[in-house]
Amino acid sequence: MGPKENISEKRTYTIGVIALLLSALLTATSQVFYASRVQNGHPFVFTGISFFLTACFFSFFARNQKVEYKWKSTWQSLLKLNLASVLAFMGFYYALKFIEPAIVSSLEMGLGPLFVIFLALTQRQIVAKEQWGIALGTLLACFLLIISIFNGGTANILT
Repeated sequence: MGPKENISEKRTYTIGVIALLLSALLTATSQVFYASRVQNGHPFVFTGISFFLTACFFSFFARNQKVEYKWKSTWQSLLKLNLASVLAFMGFYYALKFIEPAIVSSLEMGLGPLFVIFLALTQRQIVAKEQWGIALGTLLACFLLIISIFNGGTANILT
């Protein structure tokens, strides 16, 4: 691999990371809005809107990439990723309809890393012990937040 290919690969990686960070930021800031709207509407509508906006968002970043797509070898992974996304979105919107938004957000953040590990395992990838530790630690910390929400101690955690 030449120096020009290495720079292009690093640039592509950086753009991907920035896109994912912006996506996570937009998702986190919109959860309060979704909570108030989902309780009055149908979760399928919000899932459709979310998928459309997400597709537009990532299309914006992908339009300048000069990478040849390998559809024949990657369609299964793409299908699994999209099915996982549908399950995540639908679970999130249905949960917001019936559960307090703070609990839903905690569960989403706690289950997310475990879900990524599950997807890695379905791809027959090896998952390091450290990644398991981080994912389980995140889940346990989120359960701690949920318990404090039920106990009414969320406002007094730092005092």
